[in-house]
Order: sequence, then structure tokens, then C-alpha cells
Amino acid sequence: MELLLIITAAISIVVCAAALIDLIPIFIRWFSRIHIGQWNSSEEWNASVKKVLFQQLKKTPAVPVSGNTRLTIVERLKGTYKSENLQIWQQAALLLGTNDFCGSVEAEKCINNFIRSKIDPESGGWIRRCDKNEGAMLAYAILLSPLSDKQKIKPAMNQTAFILKAMAEKYGTVPYDTSIPNISFVDTVGMICPFLIKYGMIYSDENALDIGRRQLMEYCEKGLHEEFNIPIHCFDKNTGAPLGIYGWGRGCGWLALGMMESYLSLPEASNNKSVNDLKSYIFKQMILYADAILRFQTSDGAWCRQMQLPDSGESTATAMLGRFMNKMFILSGDTKYKSSAENAKRFLAGCTRRNGILDYAQGDTGGIGFYSLRMDSLPAAQGFAAGLMRM
Repeated sequence: MELLLIITAAISIVVCAAALIDLIPIFIRWFSRIHIGQWNSSEEWNASVKKVLFQQLKKTPAVPVSGNTRLTIVERLKGTYKSENLQIWQQAALLLGTNDFCGSVEAEKCINNFIRSKIDPESGGWIRRCDKNEGAMLAYAILLSPLSDKQKIKPAMNQTAFILKAMAEKYGTVPYDTSIPNISFVDTVGMICPFLIKYGMIYSDENALDIGRRQLMEYCEKGLHEEFNIPIHCFDKNTGAPLGIYGWGRGCGWLALGMMESYLSLPEASNNKSVNDLKSYIFKQMILYADAILRFQTSDGAWCRQMQLPDSGESTATAMLGRFMNKMFILSGDTKYKSSAENAKRFLAGCTRRNGILDYAQGDTGGIGFYSLRMDSLPAAQGFAAGLMRM
């Protein structure tokens, strides 16, 4: 009898612990949303979001891969609840955002410390190299930073470029997942094209530049809807068959990021005709794309998890596309892009918690056709929103 009571008590403790692991985050999320979006001014919102941006670059919160909010203890014990690769592109987005504040003592301290945590100051190589697409996005954010010494970090940049060039040589372009190399994902446009083009220009590497060009043009020519000009999540390179959905919000953001950052990585004018042609090509594509996604922006300034199905809006896609629109206004002078960016900023302010953390970002995608129902905070949204803070 005594043994039975002990076993029963032990089971009760385990059940309670498992329940608390689920209930505590749910309660914290609910509590943090009280008075969400109530800001006295744009300046107050800017300061709160920027403060969190710097904090998260110093120590990036772990982001769950799983979309589950119940019995997460099972995934935690199996080690499948979080992913290092997901964490890397969160950090890359945070660094991109913090780069916008170079000139600020606090921002520059954060950037220098972050780069030192990633690249060995003696060898110039990665302290811990990532062989996935996410690693190229992080490399780009570091390469872009005005504080990075381009020659000292060249060994790390070479390591990343070597991996991408080896994959391109084997598969034609760089696959998102080498286990399905014939499937081309829109994520790769945002994650690798800016790095390859920036690397190619800084280190005079024609091969890297050519791979970046092919990767970007392949998606613009094969991955966009013929009528609406919005991207499919991915497509089969062998058959051309579209896979996933057209207009996945963050996927639209990846394409916008890839085109804009690639364009800005190219010089205003070059003696190289192919470089000039690429710059002209990207700009024309960006105009067409910006006009296409404008029609899907909701009345409250958001873009949604799936563009064609307006709902409550999604903060990562809105931050990425709002940032794109702001840069389009700077490049073109067309005020419709400025208005779009301002509306996106208004939406983002409305879904920012009182502690400065952006909320209502979609969770990580589970696979082709498997889109997360989780809507929560995501560090990447914080990083991309920085592109709207100085409007």
C-alpha cells in the first residue's frame, strides 16, 4: 500500500510538472499581451523595440521548432523542440537590424561582441561553422556590418562560400536541403543570394557572383505566379511543379529580402557589363514585385500568413515587407511605397508588447505544406522591424 502511494505521488508530480511546463508559457504570453500596442508616440515605440533588439543580439531567446503548445515535455526530452539552424537566422536578422544603428555606442558594442563570439579573432575563421543556408545569412550580416574588417574575416567568408559553391557545382544551384536537392525553396533567395553577391563583389569572385545571379533569377523566372507575381513556397526543378502554397507570408518576405539586399550589394556603376545588367534586372523585378504585394496589404497595414487570406496579420512578414517598401521608396522616390511602409510600421506598433517585444509572428514551418499555427514572439521580427524605425 505504501509503495502504491509513493508511485501515485511520483506520477502526480510528473503530471503536474509536465502541465506546468505547458501552462507557464501560456500564462506569460497571455499576461504580456495586456495593453499590447498602446504607445504614446512613434518615438516611444522605436526606443522600446530598439532596446529589445540590442538585448536579443546579446542573448538570443531560444525559438521552438514545434508548433505544439501541449505536452511539449515529450519534444523537449527528445531534443526536437528547438533547432540550432532556426536560431542562426534569428541572430542574422537581429544583426541586420542592429547594423542600421551603427554610430550608436551601444549598438557598436553589441555588434563587436557578437562578431567576436562567431569569428575567431586570431584565425579569422568561424568558431562554429554552419554548413546550412542559415550560415550564409549570418555571414552576410557580418560581411555587411561597417564594423567588420573584411580582410580579417575573409577566412570565415571563404569557408561559407566554399560550401555554397560546392553545392552549386553538384546540383546546379544551392538547395535548401541536400536530401531533396531538386526542390528549390524561396527561403534560399533571402538566405544565400545576398551573401554570394556581396562576397563576389568584395573579394572579386566571379563564380560566387554567378551562382547568386542564377539562384535569384531562377526563382524570379520559375517560382512566381503568372498572374499575381507572388512566390510559391518551393518548386520541383525537374518538372517545374509548384509545391506548398503561393503567397506564404514569410516566403514573400524572403524573396523581398533576397532581391533588395542583392541589389544593394552591387555598385552603382561597374565596368563589368554583367554586373550592370544584373542590377538593372533586379530593380525591374523589385518594381514588379512591390506593386504585386501592395495589393495584398491589409487595411491595418499588415501582410498575413497567407497573403490571399487576410486575417489578423503576421509580424515577421510585415516587418520584412515593410522594410522592403521603405527601401523601395528611398530608391524610387515613389510615395506609394512610403505609405505602405508607414502602414506596416503602424501595424507592428500595434502588435508590440509593452516590454518592446514584437508579437504575432508565425512559428517555424514544419515542411512543404505544413505551416505553423503558433503566433508568438520571434527575434527575427525584431531585427527586420529595425528597418522601419528611422522613417
